[in-house]
Amino acid sequence: MIDKIDDIEIYTVELLLKMKKEHEKDVLHGNFSTYITLYDAVIHDYSLLSTLFEYVDINKLYSSSLDLPFKFDHELFDLIEMHELYEQGIGSFILKDRYLNKLFATLLNSTKQLLQRVEQYYYIEYILEEDGGPIKQFKCTPFKGTTEKERDWVVYWQGWYQESVDLFISAMQKRYPEIFIQPVFKG
Repeated sequence: MIDKIDDIEIYTVELLLKMKKEHEKDVLHGNFSTYITLYDAVIHDYSLLSTLFEYVDINKLYSSSLDLPFKFDHELFDLIEMHELYEQGIGSFILKDRYLNKLFATLLNSTKQLLQRVEQYYYIEYILEEDGGPIKQFKCTPFKGTTEKERDWVVYWQGWYQESVDLFISAMQKRYPEIFIQPVFKG
């Protein structure tokens, strides 16, 4: 992560010196765990997050929800699917950074709640591309009898989802900026 040639602009000499100084300060003050070192926790969290976001485009989490409740981009609910596949194949997805783990759990929960509300009040159909290309968006049509109040619930959950994305992404950018520039798997 630090010694990759692609990360030379992220991990400047100044940043590395700052990290070294902070590490030496932590060691001097005894700010390290007896169970796991800070470095091990960082590597653990980075590994989990970079693996997940190799398959979920983190840069589209927020924008994929902007057109709700009328339509949404196909990436909107990728997080749910990839998280489930990760846990089935590899095991529990628990970050050592408790704050980041809480933010991720909130994001995942808000995504599930939003999906539940959209499916509860709307008929979802894919929008075909004129050129016959892959499906990129889904159209939402309210079920017959869906009330204005029920549609407002979707807007409420959309706002909670967007706030959760914003908080999680802000925390991730502070801790793991390189994840935002890693390539997303296209398969």
